[in-house]
Amino acid sequence: MVAFVAEATGELRGFDARSANANPFNWRFGMAPVVRFSRCMAEARALLPPGTLVAFVSPGEGAAGRGGGGGNDDFFRWRWAAYLLPELDLVRLQDASPPQAPSYLLTYRREAPGRRFELVRQLTGGRLYRVRR
Repeated sequence: MVAFVAEATGELRGFDARSANANPFNWRFGMAPVVRFSRCMAEARALLPPGTLVAFVSPGEGAAGRGGGGGNDDFFRWRWAAYLLPELDLVRLQDASPPQAPSYLLTYRREAPGRRFELVRQLTGGRLYRVRR
């Protein structure tokens, strides 16, 4: 009986840790990472006019052995951002190119890559930048 309780307690701790630091591939509404991410996206929504072309970038540190993300954390965060910001035209920074160059860059848990971006606002967990032309 003691072994069962110890095993169950260990599994419960693992489940709790997973919900706090889940790979975006496994995100579900109500999880702490999703709540934090949603808060950041809501702050960005208040600053961006509908129809604006916005580039998005976030860390891509996932690993294939941690829940199936396969190192595509940035991809899954971008899809969540597109879902949470349907009024914006959201593209990944790596896919943004002329002739449709984005006016803004929205980052989550990282700074802008390079000097062509001007900080507009610090967000909860992210930043919004204007793209310098």
